[in-house]
Amino acid sequence: MLTLPLLWRTSTAGSTARTLVEQVEPHLQPAVWAQLVAASLALAIDGCLRRSGEHWRLIEEGGSRWRINDAVFLFFPRADDAVLQKCRESASGREEWTILVPSKSSSALAAALQQLRPSRPPVVRPVETFIAMRVLFSSADLGIGRDVSFIELLRHYNRRVSESAMAAGMRVDLNSATPRPN
Repeated sequence: MLTLPLLWRTSTAGSTARTLVEQVEPHLQPAVWAQLVAASLALAIDGCLRRSGEHWRLIEEGGSRWRINDAVFLFFPRADDAVLQKCRESASGREEWTILVPSKSSSALAAALQQLRPSRPPVVRPVETFIAMRVLFSSADLGIGRDVSFIELLRHYNRRVSESAMAAGMRVDLNSATPRPN
């Protein structure tokens, strides 16, 4: 099982997510990131339902691509020429894209995609920043603390891992992570 760092409450959700991902073998890390992204989108849907009463549906389009209405979210473990080619092949004028990549490569990819889709470039974010933002906004939408919101994200993550072909050892141990009351 993956374990939360001792001082996870004092770190950003993105930094804590990175610490969890680094606990697995490098070839498994993209799958863990993808499940964390999907869990953060599920948390966003929870917040939307609570805030507005609207129930949005998360559609998994295979691999590391998800859709909520016209918003498309893609996670790539590396920003390389293959990513640019995939974006070029999939470019559609009406979709709002958010592309998530490791933090070291987000700026270069954003500049390249600006050239690919100059009228509607996708949003490019470091995956850690995206997760931290989802936890922050969801805590406001749900009326709960940031640490409780992050635990909810991890519950979504654990549920997803349990329903997938991923090994049970990829779940996060939440027994020692009881959040402080609001």
